[in-house]
Amino acid sequence: MKHLSLFVCLVVVASMFAGCAAPTPQVVEKEVTKVVEKVVEQKVVQTVVVAGTPQVVEKVITATPAPKTGPVAGGKLVYALTQEPDTLDVHKSGILFIPCQLFGASLLARNPETGEIVPYLAESWTKAENGMSYEFKLRKDVKFHDGTPLTAQDYAYTFMRAIDPATKSPTAGQTLVGLKSAEAVDNYTLRLNMSMPNSVLANSMTNNCYLQPIPKAAVEKMGDQFGRKPIGTGPFKVKEWVTGQRIVLERNPDFTWGPSFTHGGAPYIETIEFRIIPEYATQLAGFESGEIDFIVPDLKDLKRLEDAGKYRLVKTGIAGSGVHLEMNATRAPFDDVRLRKAVNYALDRKGIVQAVAAGRAAPLYGPLTPATVGYWPGAEYIGYQYDVAKAKAQLTEAGYAPNASGIMEKGGKPLALTLLFSVQHAKVAEIVQQQLKAVGIDAKLEQREYGVLYQTLSGGDFDLGIDQLGWPDAGVLFVMFHSSTIGGWNRARVKNLDGMVGAFVVSTTQEGFEKTTADLQRKIIEDALTAPIYAPVEYSALNKRIQGPFYAPVNRWLYLWDAYIQTGPVK
Repeated sequence: MKHLSLFVCLVVVASMFAGCAAPTPQVVEKEVTKVVEKVVEQKVVQTVVVAGTPQVVEKVITATPAPKTGPVAGGKLVYALTQEPDTLDVHKSGILFIPCQLFGASLLARNPETGEIVPYLAESWTKAENGMSYEFKLRKDVKFHDGTPLTAQDYAYTFMRAIDPATKSPTAGQTLVGLKSAEAVDNYTLRLNMSMPNSVLANSMTNNCYLQPIPKAAVEKMGDQFGRKPIGTGPFKVKEWVTGQRIVLERNPDFTWGPSFTHGGAPYIETIEFRIIPEYATQLAGFESGEIDFIVPDLKDLKRLEDAGKYRLVKTGIAGSGVHLEMNATRAPFDDVRLRKAVNYALDRKGIVQAVAAGRAAPLYGPLTPATVGYWPGAEYIGYQYDVAKAKAQLTEAGYAPNASGIMEKGGKPLALTLLFSVQHAKVAEIVQQQLKAVGIDAKLEQREYGVLYQTLSGGDFDLGIDQLGWPDAGVLFVMFHSSTIGGWNRARVKNLDGMVGAFVVSTTQEGFEKTTADLQRKIIEDALTAPIYAPVEYSALNKRIQGPFYAPVNRWLYLWDAYIQTGPVK
């Protein structure tokens, strides 16, 4: 109990009354009174002792408690979301990356500081020596948001649904490389049976978005409505989705199964509103006015935000494919490797980095960014350097010649293509268009909403497309270049790399992993199956009232188990 003492000098005069009756005190001038204050159950009790009388007067005054600092439950975080998901059903979306991390959980988790893989929904796990099976012992205290307990039967259903061709999962199914079947040994023991070893499966099991468990009974009961309000096991629950406006998550007060590197209990933040704002200018204005708490700022605005000293800026190197050009290697004109090489030579990557990222990124020459586990540094030496003459030479060798307008043509048909992109890469597209024109390729720009762009690129009906796939390790090479992922992320639609992809997937030693991933990256570069552009460094801008861990540096997942909203003064 906190006590406050206050001595006040007052001038009072006490009048004395004679007689047998008890005196009735009157407070008048020119006597001394002592006033003592103390806080009692969030109220201030003021005791006044009047000199010369036995009278004690107590007055209760509303307290003004000192503002609390540190983690406290409550508050709302507003996150500007540029692209609206197509569905919240994690098995049927490929663009759900942000919200699903918070309403879902995973068998394992990756410590955001050390990168160590630790238990999460599974309390332990074992792997067969030959890599052909895994067993996970589930925690017995985990519940779905509707109150039903998580069982191994739900997890087996989840994984089998993800790999079922009828589900047509664009992402979830592709992360379960080599999974043949999932079965419940008992209520809390899950067994995964493999058709081949998978050296990156443990990492895949940390994916609390696409590989989160889903309740079989709820999915079967709700049908398509499950995609509007999914039921997960994560620290937040889906409260509402107003199309075109917002997706709102609320704190899960029953969450007590956080991984070991967290405080373990329910999150502190009460509400997270993903506000759908496609226009960057509107996002920025809302952020600077304090209406929005989180944006991904354009690099041109970064210095101004830094200089303001009012915001929290988080820098994250992005693992995965980096920003790159997609080309369908099975469709003209890019079924000719010389055309693919010409596009690669035409790209002035350093110029693009300077213009688009203000130098805060790195030119990319291979299919993986340097932040990705398994990145091969040799890509920087054998990759295609900017060379207009070599680009034109490749086109000439392929039978093209410039027409009167300087555009390459063959058989009287100009080399005119369509370059697809989303709003995120609009500036990149404009520069690429200019650089392609310099070597004689006429590229028409066509911006599409990302969900439509994803479907078009995955379907194969395109000339060129700009995209980016985040992934923590070289497992992304399976997703992008194995024949089983044609119709998903294998936009080059190649089938001849399965053996090389499989070699690194089944690697059981670090040395074997490094050699097989290096060999595969070399082959991808030699065949010019993509045109890498740059490895991004993303900066997130937060209102300083958002305190505590936010991003996990090792895998760029949102890390809001221990984040909180400061209620007192923010420094």
